[in-house]
Amino acid sequence: MSTIGKRLDKIREVRGMTLEEFGIHLGYGKEKTPARQVMSRMVNDHRLPTIDNLKKLQEEGIDLNWLINGVGSLTPGNNENESGKIVKNHFYDGPHFVETVISKNLNYPDIINMQSDEIYTVRINTEMMYPTIKINDTVNAVRVDRVIEQGLYVCINETEGKPILWIKRLFLSGDKKNFESICDNPTYPKTTIDRKIIDTNQLNLRVFSLTLTVDKIS
Repeated sequence: MSTIGKRLDKIREVRGMTLEEFGIHLGYGKEKTPARQVMSRMVNDHRLPTIDNLKKLQEEGIDLNWLINGVGSLTPGNNENESGKIVKNHFYDGPHFVETVISKNLNYPDIINMQSDEIYTVRINTEMMYPTIKINDTVNAVRVDRVIEQGLYVCINETEGKPILWIKRLFLSGDKKNFESICDNPTYPKTTIDRKIIDTNQLNLRVFSLTLTVDKIS
């Protein structure tokens, strides 16, 4: 089964569910769009599962490595040996770690010029980049040890003992001691951040793409 959609449909078949039943099981059908319509789009690869979908299926014993990458089997413990480049995909729900999936198939083209074999998929829980990126939208990023170039970054740091996520466009100042941070949402003012503060973040992630999820479809 070569796609996520086909593997989702396999889960549905194994459980003996209709598309409607599987959609309701994953939490759809409560809004305007019927559960069957959402699942039809998903199994036909017109939509990707959300982080909530992945968390629920993983809690029910589904091997996310198999679901996302096609490596292994539907349930953990029967992984196949395949050649290829090993890539780790870390999933975060806001600032909170969810799961790491290891793949031997690179899911993103080399033209994005990733400097790491580790990908971070993060659900955004802030309106800082609205309307470009809305709450519950998902971004893909790579971890950087230090922010040394301009770009869109997701950062996680600790404030009053709690992990806080923020997403901003960072521009290095002429003296290279500070970053000018800009949000697409005009209600968040432009600020200057000391480079030393950026260096102490728990995570500094450079965004390279947005992930189209059901959450983004009205």
